[in-house]
Amino acid sequence: MAAYVYLAPLPDSEPTTPVYPQARWQQILGCNSERVRKEKYHVWRLLAYALQARYGKKLTDLQFTCKNGKWECDICHFSLSHSHGVLCVAVADFPIGADVEKITMPSDSLAVKILSDEELQRYHGMPKLEKAEYFTRIWTRRESLFKQVGGMGFFTTETKGYTKEERIEINGEKYVVCIATPAPASMQVEKVLINPMEEFTDEFTKEEQQETEEKL
Repeated sequence: MAAYVYLAPLPDSEPTTPVYPQARWQQILGCNSERVRKEKYHVWRLLAYALQARYGKKLTDLQFTCKNGKWECDICHFSLSHSHGVLCVAVADFPIGADVEKITMPSDSLAVKILSDEELQRYHGMPKLEKAEYFTRIWTRRESLFKQVGGMGFFTTETKGYTKEERIEINGEKYVVCIATPAPASMQVEKVLINPMEEFTDEFTKEEQQETEEKL
């Protein structure tokens, strides 16, 4: 079993070209926050890249549904995440959840809210430099587990499942990316740097804009 994870910096460009399906495009346009609107737009473009790279399929070749806020397609499972300027898409042939978070020091109140008593005791006994990554790994583990079982959001009690996380660096910033799977699986990570992603976006626009608009 293998999961394929694609990461990219968030481009500066605004959502201009409609994406398929129409329901996703309307969801993007409905975001009040400019930052969230850009993240949702470009992570969907990164999904288009991932589906083309892994399965040889365009967005317009597929059927998409959205159930309780979670998007699904008819050829594979996928999970989307974005955090502090980084986009993440995971694709697999089995249910998968993915999360990426920038490594940052949490407030004391957040640590108490998120960590179990045992984890909190371990956290308080750590050197300060280790606390941020320890907390971020637990955060991404639980978030990805919840996504893997079909939910959206965060909770403090872990579900049954398997997780694999990796510390990454993009544009000088450190992040943790984590996947959750129903059975042990390998994680293959590809960093799609900003220039290749912009080139892909331009190519996608030229080749598929007309086809997308015909289906909308």
